[in-house]
Amino acid sequence: MTSNTDAPIYQRLVSEHGDVIDAARRAAHDVTEAADRLLRWGHVGHPAAQQRWTARG
Repeated sequence: MTSNTDAPIYQRLVSEHGDVIDAARRAAHDVTEAADRLLRWGHVGHPAAQQRWTARG
């Protein structure tokens, strides 16, 4: 299989529109990390959650 960087049509599209696939990959990574942080925030062992429960105390 030919990689994206070896295909002339891919290079032309990147030069015209930017590397949309790479931008989408980076955006997906950022969203995944943000979701992971949000989901872990409510975990009882997480320091922010401990502060929240201590403040209610």
